[in-house]
Amino acid sequence: MKAVSAPGAELDAIRELLAALDVAEPQVDLIGSRMYLRGLAPCYRTKHDAVERACDLAPGVAIINELRVAQPACEDADLVRTAVRALSTAVPGVSRRVHVRLREGALHLKGTVRDVAERRTLEAAAWEVAGGRQVDSQLTLEGELLGPTDAEVEEALDAYVCRAMNLSPGAVAVEYRSGVVLLGGAVSSVAKACAIEDLLRWHDRVIDVVNNLRVSGAATSRMLRDVS
Repeated sequence: MKAVSAPGAELDAIRELLAALDVAEPQVDLIGSRMYLRGLAPCYRTKHDAVERACDLAPGVAIINELRVAQPACEDADLVRTAVRALSTAVPGVSRRVHVRLREGALHLKGTVRDVAERRTLEAAAWEVAGGRQVDSQLTLEGELLGPTDAEVEEALDAYVCRAMNLSPGAVAVEYRSGVVLLGGAVSSVAKACAIEDLLRWHDRVIDVVNNLRVSGAATSRMLRDVS
């Protein structure tokens, strides 16, 4: 779609964009020099792509991304609950140490176990309820976690991002606390902000990422604010 200058035409074009991206309940509001995108995106990639393409359609307007990622289908949520119950039955109280997620069709187990036998018990329980889905176990022995502290992991993640994305030290702020990464600072494009988030989400010590990166440089008015 071609960028247009009339505010009304810009709003219509971006509404069409959100509809084309399968965003449910799309809503676009222009308040002053800021344009707010709201609705339910089918995935994080769509959420980020919507901002980048909206910036092209409305140059000079700050895009505020308030799109929410749609919750998993009921049957997927039921599967996760079933898996959590199965693990808690196999090892009482384990839900305080082990988290279960459904991602890309696979059950992911993440957390700590007391010994190898407990890990095998939990993995067997997950496979029992997986219903033919893959089980990805990232369960770690408690003793193995006594090595790196949060500060050491944070330092390693910061170096990892700089090396992988070819950034200078300190260009992006990386904070790590108990499995959650908080990203801050400025990058040159929305695509780079998305790439950094995706890079960290797949790290074996990262449970979640809060992406507060903003876009600067040639597009100083463009903003990325995740509200999930």
